[in-house]
Amino acid sequence: MTEPRTKLSGTVVRLGVVSLLSDMASELIVPLMPIFLTGVLHASNAFVGAIDGAADTVSSFSKVLAGRYSDKRSKRKPLVFAGYTLAALVRPLIALATAPWHVLAIRITDRIGKGVRTAPRDAWIASVASDKDRARSYGFHRAMDNAGNCLGPLLGLILYKFFNLPLRWVFACAAIPGALALLALYLTPEGDMEVAEAVSVNAPTLKANAPIPGALKVFFGVLFLFTLANASDSFIILQAKATGATETQILIVWTAFAGLRSLLSTPGAMLSDYLGRRMTLVLGWFVFALAFAAFAFASSIWTIAGVLVIYALHYALTEGTERALVADIAPARSRGFAFGVFHGTIGLGALPASLIFGAIADAQTLRVAFLVSATTAFVAALLLLLVVRVGSSTRAKAA
Repeated sequence: MTEPRTKLSGTVVRLGVVSLLSDMASELIVPLMPIFLTGVLHASNAFVGAIDGAADTVSSFSKVLAGRYSDKRSKRKPLVFAGYTLAALVRPLIALATAPWHVLAIRITDRIGKGVRTAPRDAWIASVASDKDRARSYGFHRAMDNAGNCLGPLLGLILYKFFNLPLRWVFACAAIPGALALLALYLTPEGDMEVAEAVSVNAPTLKANAPIPGALKVFFGVLFLFTLANASDSFIILQAKATGATETQILIVWTAFAGLRSLLSTPGAMLSDYLGRRMTLVLGWFVFALAFAAFAFASSIWTIAGVLVIYALHYALTEGTERALVADIAPARSRGFAFGVFHGTIGLGALPASLIFGAIADAQTLRVAFLVSATTAFVAALLLLLVVRVGSSTRAKAA
């Protein structure tokens, strides 16, 4: 008989609230940013891709360093707080941008803040969640993250269309949920006993070249290939704009998409407890390939909306599952570093992914770019199925 589920850790719940508010601030800007860049600042498709790609790649280095550093400290919270603070301070400055490179500089700084907080936060969640609740904890966190992704565009729609605020004023309003996120994080207790024990005086100092388990190395290699297919979501917005959709329609559809992601995130991650981490990810990557192939032929905002349902399923199957897999395999004392490498792998592939996609879109069409990404994702999913050998039962002992 299946054991009843216990309540999620209070720390996990509070970190979910922080993520909701922070992503609400971010997504107040992100859906409108490609329109602002191309329509107001006259940036090219390639530059739109370069902004997200460069920002994520730069942040990848801070993710690895922050994860490594957090393994050597008794507390994760200071780094997490520093990362959220940096992002909250610089994000609204997009309202003052007068050239595309201004947006690039702001986004890079914002993503550095994300890099500083991400690996320590994911390791923090792993330390307060039991093994049986690990996937559910990450799924819940992604659900709260995606709830913020839903509320942000909704707030942007209200401010932009119903209150008729200019885009720059809408961007400035991102300071409010960002400040609330910092307050919520300040009130969150550390609750990280596992890390405190791992770095006690009786524990050996973590070496700078502490090994990553072989199963994770193989997974990270295949993950990098998949990341090359996973170009910025800004191109989906540009595809919607190319079909003749209005800003209001795009905001409504994007809000619904984020809401669906939020609803599916927890059950999607929990599915990996039954199918196994690897098979759930294989399914999620195949769904991604299907979605991007469908985006290539989307001819109206309603077609885009239908494909976004499939795309939301991809996120639900992969976001929490990837993190649970890393937490399963990585030793507790080097878990921050493992999460840093995980997020760094994604960040390192983000720049070429978006640059290549944008260059193909400029040289050919958005349709061709989506089809190339879909093919790459399909190959990565096959490799994950045939080469990677990890599962939900894989557990690594703390050294």
